[in-house]
Amino acid sequence: MLADRLVGLVPEGHGSPRPVRSASRSSRRSPGSPGCPRCRRQLVDVCEEAGFTPRIDFATDDYPAVVGLVGAGLGVAVLPELAIESVRPKGARTVAVEPAVEREIVALTLPDLAQVPAVAATLTELTRAATRA
Repeated sequence: MLADRLVGLVPEGHGSPRPVRSASRSSRRSPGSPGCPRCRRQLVDVCEEAGFTPRIDFATDDYPAVVGLVGAGLGVAVLPELAIESVRPKGARTVAVEPAVEREIVALTLPDLAQVPAVAATLTELTRAATRA
């Protein structure tokens, strides 16, 4: 099993390096850039439980685009740590999210498809990542 932490992504120079809390004042005022509709609903639900509705200015499930928006100073985001590792967060930095949230990554495939080079490479990298965690 591979667990992937969610981390906050903020523009460089945005507040202190302390962990982001879902109910913090800065998270209430900062424009956000949530991902897919399912992720967006989860974000809105968590924020509403904390007593506020987040301001959402951009929405995309394109992680490099989200990193670019945050790096350009256009908002803050919460993304999976593995997604951020795959891009250079120029102009942005990560902060811990409290309380911690993790997602579980599971890969399933048919035996014949596991022989496809791209599928085999993906499974190998996921296994390698799980071993590092």
